[in-house]
Amino acid sequence: MSLGKTLLAGGALLALSACNLAPDYQPPHLDLPPAFKEAGGAPWQPAQPADQVARGPWWTAFNDPVLNGLEDRIEAANPTLAVALARYDESRADAAAVSAGLLPRVDGTASLTNNRQSKDRPLRGAGQRDVYGSNTVGASASYEIDLWGKVRNQVAAGRATAQASAADLASVRLGLQAELASDYFALRGLDERAHILADTVTAYEKQLSLTQTMFQGNIVAGMDVSRAETQLDSARSQVSQVASQRAQMEHAIAALVGAAPAQFSLAPVRWTPALPAVPTGLPSTLLQRRPDVAAAERDVLAANAGIGVARAAYYPDLSLQAVGGFQDTGFNLLKLPMAFWSVGPGITLPLFEGGGWMPAWPRRWPSMTKPPPSTARRC
Repeated sequence: MSLGKTLLAGGALLALSACNLAPDYQPPHLDLPPAFKEAGGAPWQPAQPADQVARGPWWTAFNDPVLNGLEDRIEAANPTLAVALARYDESRADAAAVSAGLLPRVDGTASLTNNRQSKDRPLRGAGQRDVYGSNTVGASASYEIDLWGKVRNQVAAGRATAQASAADLASVRLGLQAELASDYFALRGLDERAHILADTVTAYEKQLSLTQTMFQGNIVAGMDVSRAETQLDSARSQVSQVASQRAQMEHAIAALVGAAPAQFSLAPVRWTPALPAVPTGLPSTLLQRRPDVAAAERDVLAANAGIGVARAAYYPDLSLQAVGGFQDTGFNLLKLPMAFWSVGPGITLPLFEGGGWMPAWPRRWPSMTKPPPSTARRC
């Protein structure tokens, strides 16, 4: 083949490698009204995604050393967060493995075997031995020419999945931190309620004693004594209920920080939280930082790239392959006469694959009236 034909063939392969069978990705579109009704008809403001912004130790705004210490323990010992982190590591490893398809693959081989062939083997020579050695040292290289964008779409899907997993990890971490803070506030609220009930029980005990004294002096009726006893018993019952609720909340906090409930305790204290200042526009701003929204969008992108991978399966795979090395019946391998090699392209086209058969009945598309999405190919 002349140099001009070789360059022409290479240019054609490069042009074909620009094909991409995945649909043009666009973020999901929603039909929204032109204005926000509760804001007096004010127009919508374009969102600026900020899920990558570092959130930092937001709980320190409450200025509670105990809460700060508990939040730090989530990062080190919470099993749910450990599972989410392991899934993120797995998705990153999968993305790295898929990205390797963009580069050539090189494998080394070595074998030392002793073999026996049949006396009646077809095409066997008269002077061939029954038992012979076959020692081989070699290497092979292959590279898939991504004509239809299959590998590139696999890489795009892997990266999008890894980004979605990172957002899931951030969502789990943020949810656990918020749940711990909420449980801690509830526990301190129960501490305050228990203190108030203790004062209430003391006051009711004094009231009962005074009522009994007045009853003995024929100043009040026996019904007043019964009423005072009922009030005291009700207050003592509430004390027991609050103690049970506090124990349950303490166990919940122990589970969040990865501690055994039997070995975890928080001493009751009188607590007045430091309330942080919350700007007026903060709730709407936080919507732009929600990691679960970002994860859902990345999952859509990964599924979009997966369409291109599935479509590419209808077309042949073209690869360049090279194999070389040395082979001998003994150990004199590294000699030029013992060398072997093979270079050439390979093409694979699936003709039949069982499974996944579906009858050709009419499909019902989600819209029920609109045709299926476009399957235009870009090359």
